[in-house]
Amino acid sequence: MTQFMTSQWLNPKMILALMLIITSVAIDLRTKKVPNKLIIIGFAMVVILVSLVDGVSGFWPAAASLGAAVVFSFPLYSLRAIAAGDVKLILVLSLLISWNLTITMIFASMIWGSILGIARVILDGKTKQFFQNLLLVFKKSSTPQQNLSHIPYTVAILFGFLTAVELATAGISWL
Repeated sequence: MTQFMTSQWLNPKMILALMLIITSVAIDLRTKKVPNKLIIIGFAMVVILVSLVDGVSGFWPAAASLGAAVVFSFPLYSLRAIAAGDVKLILVLSLLISWNLTITMIFASMIWGSILGIARVILDGKTKQFFQNLLLVFKKSSTPQQNLSHIPYTVAILFGFLTAVELATAGISWL
């Protein structure tokens, strides 16, 4: 049995989280959006599952995780680093995982988003423009001239989620 198939991954909340993220990635790749309909259906499924699995005792941990998601994802939205659909997906996912796993997922997603964004710039042959924009940002002389490449951030959220869960499974935590 592989590392991926640990008991951490076999719990119903993780399975639902993966289903939601993978569905979001598929739709985002096709339409460049995370539809509200998916978020609403996902939220309803999450509430039902958490109620069945954790009962009333699951309310406070879910609320703490949701609070962490709000605190750490809304600044990214305010800076236009992520879109509203990405924030809503993070909020729904946070109800399925612990607060510290939520924070780790958000930070890991930011790292993956940076890696994917730089890879996209290189693959699109826009490296020179990237460094020119970076220089403008560091000089604070003006804003970047061109938005170089778009990556579907749901992919970064997927990789961030997988990274966070695997780090937790390995007993690695910085929180």
